[in-house]
Amino acid sequence: MSTYHLHQGLSHVGSYQVSGVPFIYSSTASTTAETIQFPTVTKVVYVENLGTIYDLTISFPTNPSAKITIPAGEKLEMPIKAGAIVLESALGTDYQIYASLTSISRQRIDGIVL
Repeated sequence: MSTYHLHQGLSHVGSYQVSGVPFIYSSTASTTAETIQFPTVTKVVYVENLGTIYDLTISFPTNPSAKITIPAGEKLEMPIKAGAIVLESALGTDYQIYASLTSISRQRIDGIVL
């Protein structure tokens, strides 16, 4: 008799229907890109540019040339499945990240979306 095991993964609907585990991170961005790796796959990522002068840019490790810009004092909500994001700014800008995490392991998305 074979046993079928359902594993959490990208198509596991229950992982996205439940409330996410909170992840909060604050730092200062610089001209050197900083990669923030999440413990598990995200459900939603919020990034807030706490600076008053400089824009903050976000990209992903799998496509670092495609960037999203968050103007000073603004925030962005991204309902995405991600394992990491990359942040940078001119001359240092404070920022805060809040992410809602699923229970899906980052290894389940390696090579798909990071």
